[in-house]
Amino acid sequence: MKKIEALERENAELRQWVEQAKSALDALKSGGVDAILSNHTVMALPGAEEPYMTFFEMMHGGGLTCDNDGRIMHSNPFFSELVGISADQLRGRNFISLIGADEQAKAAAVLSSDGVAETELHLVSTDGDRVTVLLSKAPVHYQQQNFMLLLVTDLTRVHRAEEKLRLFSEAIEQAGESVIITDPDGTIVYVNNALLDITGYSEDEVVGQNPRMFKSGAQDLRFYRKMWQAITAGENWQGKLINRKKSGKTYPVMLTISPIRNRDGHISHFVGLQQNLEEFEGLQNQLRQAQKMEAIGTLVGGIAHDFNNSLAAMIGNLYLARKEARMMPGVVARLESVETLAYAASATIKQLLAFSRKAVVSMVPFSVVPFLKEIVKLVQVSLPENIDFSLQLCDEEIQVKGDVNQLQQVLMNLVNNAIDAVRAAPNPAVSVSLQCIDVDADFVEGREGCQPGRYACLAVADNGTGIAAEHVEHLFEPFFTTKEQGKGTGLGLAMVYGAVKTHGGFVDVLTSQAAPSGTTMRIFLPLSQIPVKAPDSVDTSVCKGNGETILLVDDDERVLTVACELLESLRYQVVTASDGLQAIEQFQAHRSEIVLLISDVVMPKLGGRELVRELRQLNPDLKVILVTGYDKSAALVNGYSGSSDIIISKPYSASRLSQVIRDVLAGSLPSV
Repeated sequence: MKKIEALERENAELRQWVEQAKSALDALKSGGVDAILSNHTVMALPGAEEPYMTFFEMMHGGGLTCDNDGRIMHSNPFFSELVGISADQLRGRNFISLIGADEQAKAAAVLSSDGVAETELHLVSTDGDRVTVLLSKAPVHYQQQNFMLLLVTDLTRVHRAEEKLRLFSEAIEQAGESVIITDPDGTIVYVNNALLDITGYSEDEVVGQNPRMFKSGAQDLRFYRKMWQAITAGENWQGKLINRKKSGKTYPVMLTISPIRNRDGHISHFVGLQQNLEEFEGLQNQLRQAQKMEAIGTLVGGIAHDFNNSLAAMIGNLYLARKEARMMPGVVARLESVETLAYAASATIKQLLAFSRKAVVSMVPFSVVPFLKEIVKLVQVSLPENIDFSLQLCDEEIQVKGDVNQLQQVLMNLVNNAIDAVRAAPNPAVSVSLQCIDVDADFVEGREGCQPGRYACLAVADNGTGIAAEHVEHLFEPFFTTKEQGKGTGLGLAMVYGAVKTHGGFVDVLTSQAAPSGTTMRIFLPLSQIPVKAPDSVDTSVCKGNGETILLVDDDERVLTVACELLESLRYQVVTASDGLQAIEQFQAHRSEIVLLISDVVMPKLGGRELVRELRQLNPDLKVILVTGYDKSAALVNGYSGSSDIIISKPYSASRLSQVIRDVLAGSLPSV
C-alpha cells in the first residue's frame, strides 16, 4: 500500500508540472509573459532575450523559441539534456528534425497551426532513444517580434508512473482476496471483483454503502467498537469475523484493515483485505473428520479384538458342550442355535472392521444380490422400529466388478441418509431395490458422467420431505449439507459420488417436495461379464491329530483355556503360554517335541510376529499358525514378512482350526 501511495504522489507531481506548462501557455496566449516572469519572481533585465532566457533557465521542462519556420532560436538546459544536444548546437536547427520520421508530419501540423496547439509525440535523442513528450505551442508577439514558444514536457516518468498504477490497479482488481476501500467516514468508494463474486452483490449495490451491510450479527457491538478505535488511531487491525452474502448465507473471513494517509499525514481512506476462509475451514473440517474416522477405526479395532476373543471362547465352549451333549438332541440343537448367533455377531464385527478401515481399492467381480442382503443385515441392527424397511430384488443374476468394502460404505451412507430423512415422517419408509437397466442415449442426455450401456441400478428411496431444487445441484459438493449444525459433515455424498465414479458408474437423484414427497438416490454400476468365482465348499468335518505337540500362546485366559481343551479333544498334546516371553521358555523346555506354534498376533511383552522370529532362530523349520481378533488384512500388512505362515481370524470353528492344522502339518498351504 505504501508503494501505491508513493506512485500516486509521484504521478501527482508530474501532472502538476504538466499543468504548470499549460498555465504558461495560457498566459502566453493572453500576452501575459510579463505576468509569468513576475509570478516566478524573475527580474526582467534590459534587452529582449534576457527575460526569456531567465524564464527558460528556471523551467522544469523543455522550453524553446522558434521562428515561424520552426528554426530554434533559444533552448533551455532541460531540453538540451532531454535530446543530448547543447544549446549552441540546437540554435538554427529545425525543430522538426528532432522528431521521429513517423511523427514529423504531426509535429509540423502543430507548428503551422493558428493559436495554441499541443500533441503527444516522440523526440529522438542523439543516442537513438525515443522520448515521449507533450509538445505545446503558442504564438508570441513580443516587442514587435513574432515567434513561437514551445514547451516540451517529458511524459516518460508520467507514463511509467501511470503504468505502475495500472499494474497495481489490475493486480488489486484480479486478486483472489477481496479488497474494499472506504473514506474516513466508512463509506465504500471501491471494491474489487473478488468481493463482488463472493458476496453476490453488484458494484452499484455496494459503492456508496457502509460495510455494515455485510454484518451477520455474529460479532457484537464491542467487537466493532474496538476495530474502529484501532483504525481511526492510525493502527492496522486484523481479526476473524463472519460476514453475510446477499443470499443471506454467512461465510468466514480474515479481515485486515489499514489506514491510507495523504501528503499531510491525515487519514484519507481505509483499505480492507478479506481472505475468504470457507475453503480453509472446509479443509480443517475434512481433516477433523478424517481424524475422527481414524479414531473410530482404532476404537472399532479394539472393540473387535475383545469381542472376537469373547466369541472365540464362546464358540469353543459351545463345541465342547455339543460333544458332551451329543446324546441329547434337544440340547445340541439349542447349542447350535447359540453358535449360529455367535457367528452372526462375528460377521457383524467383520463388517464394522471393513467399514472403518482405509483399504486399497480392490476390484473383483461379485454378485450384487448376496451383497445387498449382507448390507440389509447390518442396517437392521440399528434401524428404528417405527421405520418400514423393505428390500426388493430382481430375479435376474446381476454381477458387477468393484470393491466390496467401498460399495458397502456407499450403500450404508445412502441408507443412513434415507433414515435421517424420514425420522419426522408420519409413516416413515425406506426401501432398497435392485434392477437391471439398459441406459440409452436419451437417458444419457443431461446426465454428467453417464454412458449408454447395461447397468445394475441400486436404488435407496425414502418418503421424507424431499430436497429443495436449489440444493440438488450442490448435493455432491464436499462440505455441502442440508442437515442442521452438528448433524452432518457434507462429506458423505461427496464420497458416494467419488466412489461410484471410480467404479465407472454414475449417480442419479429423483426428488420431490410435493405430495407424495421423497427422494430416490440411484447408483448405476456397469455390469460385469467376468464370471464370479464360486465359493469353496465348506468342510464341516473335524480332523483328528496323532498326538503331535502344539505350543499354544494367547494372552486371553478364556481363549487359551478353551483352545487348549479343543486341541486336546482333537488328540493333540498342548503346551500353553500366556505371552511371548513365556512361550520362548516353554519352547526351549519342549523343543524336541513341539512341531507347531499357534499364537495370537497382538500380545503384551512380546507379540506373535516377534515370537515367530525368535523361535525361528531356534528352529527354522517350525510350522506356524497366527490367530488374531483384529482385522486380518491389517495383521498381514503391519510389518509381518512371514508369507508362508497362516493367519486366521477369531472366532474360528473347531472344524476350521482342525483343517488348517492338518494342512500346515502336511506342508500344504490351506485356503484362508
